[in-house]
Amino acid sequence: MEQPLRLWTFGFETGSLSKHSISGPAPLSQIIDPVSPVPDTRTHPAVAASMLTLCVAELAGLYTASVWPHFLAYLAFLVFVASAFDRLGRREYFLLFLALVLSGAALLLRPDALDLFHSAADRAVFLAAFMILLALLREGAITSPAVLLVGTYLTRQPPGRRYLSIHLGGHMLGIVLNFGSLNLLGPLIMRGISASSDNPAVAAIRVQRQISALSRGFSWMVAWSPTAITQAIVFAIIPGVDPVRMIGIGLLLVALTTLAGWALDWQTGREARRIIPPDARPQYTGPDPFPARAARDFGAVCAALALATVAIIAGAGVTTVPALMLAAPLITILWVLRQTAGEADRGTVLRTRFSGIVRTSMPQGSPEAVTLACAGYCGICAAGLVDPEAFSRIVRLTEWHEFGFYAAAMLLPVALSNVGLPPLMVITFLGTLLSGLPGLDYDPTLLALGFCVGWALNLTGSPFGVTAIILARITGHSTRDLTWHWNGAFSLACLLIASLVLIVFSGG
Repeated sequence: MEQPLRLWTFGFETGSLSKHSISGPAPLSQIIDPVSPVPDTRTHPAVAASMLTLCVAELAGLYTASVWPHFLAYLAFLVFVASAFDRLGRREYFLLFLALVLSGAALLLRPDALDLFHSAADRAVFLAAFMILLALLREGAITSPAVLLVGTYLTRQPPGRRYLSIHLGGHMLGIVLNFGSLNLLGPLIMRGISASSDNPAVAAIRVQRQISALSRGFSWMVAWSPTAITQAIVFAIIPGVDPVRMIGIGLLLVALTTLAGWALDWQTGREARRIIPPDARPQYTGPDPFPARAARDFGAVCAALALATVAIIAGAGVTTVPALMLAAPLITILWVLRQTAGEADRGTVLRTRFSGIVRTSMPQGSPEAVTLACAGYCGICAAGLVDPEAFSRIVRLTEWHEFGFYAAAMLLPVALSNVGLPPLMVITFLGTLLSGLPGLDYDPTLLALGFCVGWALNLTGSPFGVTAIILARITGHSTRDLTWHWNGAFSLACLLIASLVLIVFSGG
């Protein structure tokens, strides 16, 4: 009889540590959002109402010429923070405190402080709305049998294909589920290893290889995917970015870094085979049948999201990120409607489902929304307190080679993340500062891509990266193991690859 595997897993939406058992095909909602001993089923009317108002007002501001929706979004954000204050953690409290300190400094040092506050508040509510609206896609995923079947299939591939399966699976699922893909595939990996590996040494190596594959694949999704928060940031702070060119070069980087990760995994496996005798190695029993219908259904959701985004861009004349912010809730509604087709009392089921999303699930994402908003606000305010021309003279920016800007964009976010500074704040600060200096010799698209690379490197190379934090709680390994020890060589290889690619595209 199969023994249940006890796992410590991180509930991405709740931000809480919970212990639960997976001893069979658990519902996906218990894998992406683990159930704590006492599930938080409370409703949060004030938080929910303010979050919903913020999102609607921000969308109205993005799609109309009126300025009043933006002011309504500012007010809604303040109510949201006040009503969700007891749901926040130390990270959010620190960023809120830092935002107050920087605001006070701006009042003392800037005669146009109100203009700076307006710019920073615009960025804050935009990032909060982006996070809330894109996260709605998980609401369709947590009740989708197709997503669970696809995830299970990816983690049960034969050894020769397992790395690429998990790497690419984490990458593709991350486009729709974001960090939920880690909470889906991570427990499935741990359960599969526990069921097939009695030898602790074998199990330890398999955990390292498969969790590293998941971490690497997911993290490099941010280099190109329009659903990643990085895209929303760089498009907002760096004028002149060519999204098509950026996605194309980003996909090239994904292909090259995937090959690098595969090669490093092959070397890890080769060293493991020298240590572990053949009779101690787990016997592979054969792959599960390919879930063709589940893959088709999930692919249809991805295609619908892409088509809806393109249609909104063409019809409303907006850019990719605002189009995604409108397309995500629309596709989520359609996804839920499709899942409830054929229900006996469909009206009641839909009312319960949508009410639960707005009143319970959305408030559970409060910490992430506040983190992004405050980090963006702090980055804008900090950049506003620095004299760009004086900064340029001190560091001699006009004398820099073009690649120097891209190198700084890649290195500084991951370096400062290793001492605890959020990469979002670093990228917002640097991007705002550089874009405010005319006459600098850099390509906006390559600079934006450099920041995205820096964010990806932070996710595999910093113990403070969100990917490492989530996977550490799923596996029980430290974030240092997951980053410096298991992925240190991979991160350095990716930095070298990205540097060469940016040199080539910048003309050497």
